Amino acid sequence: MLLYSIVVDIASIQSCKTIRKTRNSKGSANYGAFTQEVELSFKPKNNNKDEIKFELFNEETNKQLSGELQFAEKWSKQLNERLKK
Repeated sequence: MLLYSIVVDIASIQSCKTIRKTRNSKGSANYGAFTQEVELSFKPKNNNKDEIKFELFNEETNKQLSGELQFAEKWSKQLNERLKK
């Protein structure tokens, strides 16, 4: 497992959003959308810079969500409220 840190300068961020990637399942017992990935994405004010994304969940490494979607939604809401000020 590779660990590294990324620092985001909030003053240079325009907005923050939760990204949820899903896949459809058509099994006989189940039908619906299943979460594949959850990311927290920061859009910079400078359009020449790339979005900064933090992967919080990936079904290839974690088979079950454990609050990652709620965590991302909570923090994107709080950060966007602060960015408006």
